[in-house]
Amino acid sequence: MSKSSDTSRTARPAAEQPPKSSRAAEANLFLYLAMWAVWAIGLGVTLFLKWSTSDDGLPPGCGSGGGCGVVLTSDYSRVLGVSLTTWAIGFYIAAGIALVAARFSFQVSLAPPFSLLLAVATAVGVGAGVWSIAIMAFKLNDFCMYCLTLHGCNFVFFVLAIIYARQDWQHRQYRRWKANVPLFPSTPILMHAALAVLLVSGQAVAMSLFHSGPSSDKAHLVAVKLTSDLDIKSIGDVFDQLSVDGKFAKGKPIWTSKGPRDAKHRIVTYSCFTCPHCKRVNNVVKAMMKRYPGQLRVDMRFFPLWKCNKLMNPVLFTEEHKYACKFARFAVAVAIAEADKFEQFADWAYDNQGEITDKQALEKAHALVGKEKFEEALQSEELWMRSRQDISLGAKFGLTGVPNIFLPKGQVYGGLSFDSLETLFMEQFGWEQSDVEVQLSEEDQGIVVVSGKDLFKIAQAGRDAETKGRYQLAVQKYERALELRPDWVPILLDYAWLLSTCRDNKIFDGDKADEIMLRTRPAVEALEKHVNEMPNESAHEKKKKKQSEAAMGGIWAQYHEVTAAVHAANDRFRKAELSLDRAIRYSKERRKPKVQETLEKRLHDFYRRNKQFRSVEQTPRGRR
Repeated sequence: MSKSSDTSRTARPAAEQPPKSSRAAEANLFLYLAMWAVWAIGLGVTLFLKWSTSDDGLPPGCGSGGGCGVVLTSDYSRVLGVSLTTWAIGFYIAAGIALVAARFSFQVSLAPPFSLLLAVATAVGVGAGVWSIAIMAFKLNDFCMYCLTLHGCNFVFFVLAIIYARQDWQHRQYRRWKANVPLFPSTPILMHAALAVLLVSGQAVAMSLFHSGPSSDKAHLVAVKLTSDLDIKSIGDVFDQLSVDGKFAKGKPIWTSKGPRDAKHRIVTYSCFTCPHCKRVNNVVKAMMKRYPGQLRVDMRFFPLWKCNKLMNPVLFTEEHKYACKFARFAVAVAIAEADKFEQFADWAYDNQGEITDKQALEKAHALVGKEKFEEALQSEELWMRSRQDISLGAKFGLTGVPNIFLPKGQVYGGLSFDSLETLFMEQFGWEQSDVEVQLSEEDQGIVVVSGKDLFKIAQAGRDAETKGRYQLAVQKYERALELRPDWVPILLDYAWLLSTCRDNKIFDGDKADEIMLRTRPAVEALEKHVNEMPNESAHEKKKKKQSEAAMGGIWAQYHEVTAAVHAANDRFRKAELSLDRAIRYSKERRKPKVQETLEKRLHDFYRRNKQFRSVEQTPRGRR
């Protein structure tokens, strides 16, 4: 047979040739193996981060004051209470399944290829990376080299997945042409692209809304009239994590505990040596141990109300807590050096609260355990790890202040006094009431355990009531909030504004508004002082301080605006004009033209009308 006749027999008409968008060969095997290599690197980095940050540690090369330390311990490192490294492990598991399906799904070879789903899955990783890098760049001002490596792997993985999906799509088109069935339209590609956009955008919204940042108000507990019974919020058995010899105590436990170690019943307390309310709780617990000797062990963990505590809002630091971090470290060092001396040091620190300095506390520690042993313990790695564990566990259990008490069945809340605590212990531990007499001061007989979140709800309820014209209810909510937190600047300003501008004569009270503003000025000045004293070393600290300074400008503007209203309510119109001028100046500095315009209009329309001011329709505080 001639060559020409052989060619004519095997050649196909041009119309029957495969389309240019198809390929006879399968997607490149080398490309597929490269995806597995990138997948393995990404999973390895993720597992390494998960392992190195367990027990509150940090990976090599990471310091707590910047870089990885800031990123991995920031409010943005957890979403819905789960660390981003745990979410990343789930992502790599899903991506691994998609990788297998993309290569070995030939039983449905005429259907749209699974490699399109692989591209969708890897897009999720890229979306998380973009969000994380934006947070590091614009929120934290610090970068984690491990995180950047991981996000780089995710990006490469995504690019390779797109190339592989394209090759696989072309190969499937060739198979369909070979099987004499219609080629794929572009619909499956568009549907998968839409799915990727939907998943990534939803992921970005979820990560922005549900990251585990602390609430903006880290309120301390305050002594108030006892208004509720003591009870337990059930959160399961937490002692395996919180007790000093629990699962987080690697090696030799650090016995920051009171009472016999083999006591039948145990509790865990979170406290701060400079917190007056913690001192009262300590007095109550000491009296309880005296009334029921040998029956209770108290494990103490620390939540210092100062700069070493990353869960604290820097704006709320006060001078009374400036030694809080040192006292906590000294106490742990004493426990490391000689555990039997810990209780003595802790009681001494509480008994002399407000009167001792860090130097005196250091001398006391030296006297108890010896200078050499103490200094060795103070510089030890185990002390640093323990300090970080206390804060980390506090974050895990949602602490926003101290004191806090944990029993085997959960967290204690409500009206804490000796009587209510004794009743609770009798219920939980099966104690019979002891006839041993103990003496407590009246001051120690009433502490309501309330969180910053609860305070915020009360305040917001007051604002909502005012906006709806329910002024009496608003007054009740504001007074309740100030009862719990007397120096809370936003509520002081809200309340003074309501009293000085309300059209309801039963609520309008210029004299009371004057009293509120007398309390407000020192509170605002104290806030400004704390902002000025905020740390300013790392990029993250500089960013925080700059934001706080900008916020202080807004607080002063609001303060002078409310002051103007109070002056006008008391017929001091010249002073009202001066205060409003100051508010306008702060608005100019903050470049808030709309606020400035509103204030200037109020200056001309309201405060220059002298006694006609009260007859003018007032603007409710919530609508300013």
